[in-house]
Amino acid sequence: MRLVPLLLLTVLLAAAEPVAPSGSVDLHGTLWQPGQDQPAAFWARLLPPNKAYAGQRMLQLVYTPPPPTALAGTVLVDHPFLLVDGALRLVAWNGRGGLAQITSLTAGGYRVVREIISGEGIAARGEEDVRTLGAAPAWDLRLAPLLLALAWTPDSTAEVPLLDFYGDLPAASLRWSGTAVVLGDTTATVEPGPAGRLARLVASDGRVLVARAAP
Repeated sequence: MRLVPLLLLTVLLAAAEPVAPSGSVDLHGTLWQPGQDQPAAFWARLLPPNKAYAGQRMLQLVYTPPPPTALAGTVLVDHPFLLVDGALRLVAWNGRGGLAQITSLTAGGYRVVREIISGEGIAARGEEDVRTLGAAPAWDLRLAPLLLALAWTPDSTAEVPLLDFYGDLPAASLRWSGTAVVLGDTTATVEPGPAGRLARLVASDGRVLVARAAP
């Protein structure tokens, strides 16, 4: 009985980088993030590679960000633009009206600007916290289920680092092989849809981490 878990672990350890889908892709549904009581609706559009961004891709997102209490006081807008690479790893985060920004550094890692809550509980414009994360290119930990919904295919096996850019959760990783997924310390299962794409990602405790709505 131990042979199957050991074989799965071997496959996961040998996993390749994720591969973003080609062309322009729209995705909408519900997403659960740490710090939220229940899943919330989202809409995302991944655009094709753009020469103006050195071949990187724009991910337009409309969603309900976690509250500042779950993000170490950070305030996020609900309609950011994310620049990602061919493996959907973050290159830059444009807060679009907010101060929150992320830029990848040439020498590696990220520069993260956070807009934080003032003592009165009001988002104070101009009150910033800047930190540098010396880490490998990564997915945003809280958006990982959504990004998996974009990258997953039935025969794929991949692994990617996860960073909680704006909060204080520890770094983790996301690994999958077929329908078996390990997200940090959470195991989950992909439920494929009729078109062979991810329809739902369900954690072992029954939480639906992401659900893809029909087009």
